[in-house]
Formats: sequence, structure tokens, C-alpha cells
Amino acid sequence: MSAREPKTQRIVIGFGSNIRPAENLPRALRLLEVRVPVVALSRVWEGPAVGTSGPPFYNAAVVVRAPFSAAHLKETILRPIEAALGRMRTADPNAPRPIDLDVLVEGNRVIDADVWRYAYWAVPLAELAPGLRHPENGQPLRALAKQLAHTTPLRSVEVPGWTLETA
Repeated sequence: MSAREPKTQRIVIGFGSNIRPAENLPRALRLLEVRVPVVALSRVWEGPAVGTSGPPFYNAAVVVRAPFSAAHLKETILRPIEAALGRMRTADPNAPRPIDLDVLVEGNRVIDADVWRYAYWAVPLAELAPGLRHPENGQPLRALAKQLAHTTPLRSVEVPGWTLETA
């Protein structure tokens, strides 16, 4: 009898923070890495808060390989990481936060429609999945990200510790 490797799928997670982001993004990444294999990181991008006058956000995208669904990942891994880093969900969806972890893509399917609307998700995701296409007009994500970046000022920032850990 041979042991079978569990089937895994590619899930892309959006990381965001506007409370001590240079500390909280790497902390969240370390907590994620001990729970699920992380296989790729985008650069970190700084941009304005959306829908509020709060501090700027740092955003990035992270690819993991998971033997379970995106919904399971969100509830059993991402939400507990957010809580561990002090995320308190309030009635204000645009409140400043130490960490925001959102499933953007499961397999080849975009889960979060904000990917198509906002540069803060489109730009980092386009680094990792440039060939994704808009479901209605077929536009490649890479082209859409470029368009969105012209209307929303983003800049790439260096964040110490924003690297994959090696065993």
C-alpha cells in the first residue's frame, strides 16, 4: 500500500495593513508559513486608504498550496492570524487595521471582485497571475492592473522580512 500525497490547490491571499504595516505583514506571513506551504510573494505596494482618510495601506499577494478549500483556509487559518495580530472587525469596513487577509483567487477563479476594481489588489496579484482574465470582457489582469495604477498612486516598498523562509 502506498501513501498518497493529498491533492493541493493554488490559493492567492491578499495581505493588507495600515497599522504598523512593515511589522505586521511579515508577522502574518510567518504565522501563515507554519500552517500552509507558501510558494510565492508579490512585492509590497503602498497606496492610499480606500473609502476613508486613514493612513496609507501596504498591500501584497501571497500564493499558497493548500489541501483544502479557500473557505476552510479563510475560517481556520486566516481569521485566527488576523485575531492574533489584533484585528478587530467593526461596523466600519474601512477602519484602520493591523492586518487584513483576503482570499483573492482559488485555482484559476477570482473570488474577490475587488481584484477587478482596485489597484491595491490588481497590481500585486498581476505579479503572480498576470494571465487571469476578467470574466466579462476578457481583459488580462496585467493590462487592467496597469490601467488602475494610473488612477491610484502606488509605490513599491521594501519591507524587511518580506521573504519566503527556507527550511
